[in-house]
Amino acid sequence: MPTTAGGSIGVTQMVRSAPDGNTVAGVWLGPVTVAPHTMPVSYTLQDYIPVAQLTSAPYVMCVQSSFAADDGKALMKTLREAPNRYSFGTDGAGGPGQLAAQRIFNRLDIRQRDIPYKGAGDTLMALLGGHIDLYVGSIPPVLPYVKNGKVKCLQLTSADKVAALPQATSLNELGLGEEQTLLWRGILAPKQTPPERIRVLEQAFTTAAQAPATRRFVEEAGEQVTIVTGEALRKQIEQEYTALGKVAQGLSLTK
Repeated sequence: MPTTAGGSIGVTQMVRSAPDGNTVAGVWLGPVTVAPHTMPVSYTLQDYIPVAQLTSAPYVMCVQSSFAADDGKALMKTLREAPNRYSFGTDGAGGPGQLAAQRIFNRLDIRQRDIPYKGAGDTLMALLGGHIDLYVGSIPPVLPYVKNGKVKCLQLTSADKVAALPQATSLNELGLGEEQTLLWRGILAPKQTPPERIRVLEQAFTTAAQAPATRRFVEEAGEQVTIVTGEALRKQIEQEYTALGKVAQGLSLTK
């Protein structure tokens, strides 16, 4: 079952479905750990079973090539020392990109101006046009401009570095690995789905995700296959839900 309107509609339909293993929801972090804080939804963390996380990718902070900083540490120093001087664009107020960036900024006592756009493409065009100082978004749209030298991507929202942007600073390099926010995708099932059906779903989806053709497709889209299941996935979702909820509340974005 695909999801729309930030993903919450599909999740709502899924949690209301029979727990027989025949209906699941393919989700990203938006409807799972963000939307419940920022918009009315009719489900909670207790209304579904996390089956498997299948892919992940960081958000990235990028600037025009003329920007003085050349790595994430220098970028954070520049932003911290000049409050409200710079603007950063994200793919919507209360969206995962804004919360991922603000989660890092909060730890570093950075205060800058957020400008919401309708998507990563619009945010990128605003950066290229000089309307904002910092792009915060997914990696694929910005890669061509990194390659042609118009843009440099300096900071990741992931704990670890990524092959697509080896020059970008990871959160571990800032000593902030625990503030990681990833754009992840996975599968949820209705609560009370029998354990044996969950095991079948988990095996089927993880096998498909690890197939060479799937892996190539995912990597070409700027993401990577990342399998997390069972209690580890539930704990990960709960921790992210709590962390992003605090950020949303601090920005007065909670419903």
